[in-house]
Amino acid sequence: MPFIYLISIVVVAVSMWKIFVKAGKPGWAALIPIYNLYMFLVIAGRPGWWLILYIVPIVNIIITFMVAVSLAKMFGRSTMFGIVMLGIFNFIGYPILGFGKSQYIGEGNMNPNQQPQPVQNVPPIQATPPPQSNMQQTPNQQPQMQQSPPPQQLVSNPPPETKQS
Repeated sequence: MPFIYLISIVVVAVSMWKIFVKAGKPGWAALIPIYNLYMFLVIAGRPGWWLILYIVPIVNIIITFMVAVSLAKMFGRSTMFGIVMLGIFNFIGYPILGFGKSQYIGEGNMNPNQQPQPVQNVPPIQATPPPQSNMQQTPNQQPQMQQSPPPQQLVSNPPPETKQS
């Protein structure tokens, strides 16, 4: 029985190494006890301070499943895969992620049905020119107001004067 336990520990450790390498992290990080939990948080896109939550009773179980689901989604797998295979049967789920066809998608693409897209060069945003004003400025002169046409004046004919006699 201890032999089977030792074999399962080795299989999980090697699988974690492969998962870390797929995610672009150093594989040796899987062998360091607390650091490997931190790296799982980083790979799963969760904040590093969640490492503290692993020492809180009951909360650590919830965090384990939340990280397992996030890790599954980062590799293009479903929520159920995260809960069942990574949360409960991790000695089976980790080798599936590590040695299987799963590719690390990363934080930018959380849809498990969509393939990872390469990053494309995006041209820089150019500033828009300032709005035009009614001020015209000629070289070496002070700004002058643009002349607008004078308003039309209404000329009314005065009423004819009547002479009183």
